[in-house]
Amino acid sequence: MFIHATFGMVIFALSVGGPIIAWKKKKVETGHYFTWNTWPSLIENVATFTSWCLCIGGMVAYFFRRFGKYEWNTKLALKLV
Repeated sequence: MFIHATFGMVIFALSVGGPIIAWKKKKVETGHYFTWNTWPSLIENVATFTSWCLCIGGMVAYFFRRFGKYEWNTKLALKLV
């Protein structure tokens, strides 16, 4: 689980840093950060926000897995997985 969380944090850093670099480059070329008029730009922006949601959801799940109270005794079920 620690290895999975470590790789998840690295992927989150790349999925934050990569689009920011691309958006800055796009700002220099076109004058604005987001362009929705071409398919590659649209797919890039949708994939970026989707990956951010997945990474943040994984961080929340890791936090609750590690520090949650588990009022319904689900800790046993999570240990079996």
